[in-house]
Amino acid sequence: MYGDKVTSGQEIARVGATGAVTGAHLHFEIRVKDVCIDPRLMIEFVA
Repeated sequence: MYGDKVTSGQEIARVGATGAVTGAHLHFEIRVKDVCIDPRLMIEFVA
């Protein structure tokens, strides 16, 4: 939700497949004052 704070290691999403999709998808975005920010600029992603 808007304004929620998260901590390191906290689960924030799950990947899934619903509707007419060809595979699992996850839509993730960061917004600052209604402007989309590239999450890679703010979060270290670990594979």
